[in-house]
Amino acid sequence: FATVNRTFLVNSLMYYEIFGGFWTVFFVGGLTTFILGSSASIWYYSNDISGNKPHSPITTSIARAFRCHLGSIAFGSLLLALLAFIRTLVALL
Repeated sequence: FATVNRTFLVNSLMYYEIFGGFWTVFFVGGLTTFILGSSASIWYYSNDISGNKPHSPITTSIARAFRCHLGSIAFGSLLLALLAFIRTLVALL
């Protein structure tokens, strides 16, 4: 069987990949939560007495997320990724 020499570079890249995976998972989760919540609020609050429904609340929510809130979602997912990464390091040590 082959053996792998775990140098400092290999360990650093492994930690970098784990952190990137955490950040990606939390970012996609936050983006999905924002889009669903925003589309639900557009649908709920835009019904009027005549019964007119809003036009494409999901598309509007996606545009709103990418135009106005992407930085907040990325920063929040960064904080969650840092905490999850620290928890993982403590659990592994």
